Amino acid sequence: MTDADLRGGRGGENFLEMMRLQIARAESYYDKSSELERCIERDSRPTLIAMTDIYRSLLRKLAVEPERVLHERVSLSIFTKILIGWRAVRTNR
Repeated sequence: MTDADLRGGRGGENFLEMMRLQIARAESYYDKSSELERCIERDSRPTLIAMTDIYRSLLRKLAVEPERVLHERVSLSIFTKILIGWRAVRTNR
C-alpha cells in the first residue's frame, strides 16, 4: 500500500489489515475509557455518552466495509444521531 494507492482509492489486503487494526485499537480505547465516565460531571455525561456512541457506531460501519472511506464520507443518519442522543439523556437519569 502506497500513498498513491490511497489517493487513487485502491485499498487491498494491506489497507484492510491496517483498518482492522486501527478499528480494534480505537474500540479498545473506548472500552478502557468507559470507566472514567463516572468522573465526569453528571450534567456533562449525556454529551460524552452520545459522542462516544456516535463514534463507536461509525467504527462499526467501517468494520463492515473498511474501503468505503476511500470513496465516500461515512456518516450516520440524522435519525440515528437523534436516537443516540435520546438514549444518552435517558441513561444519565
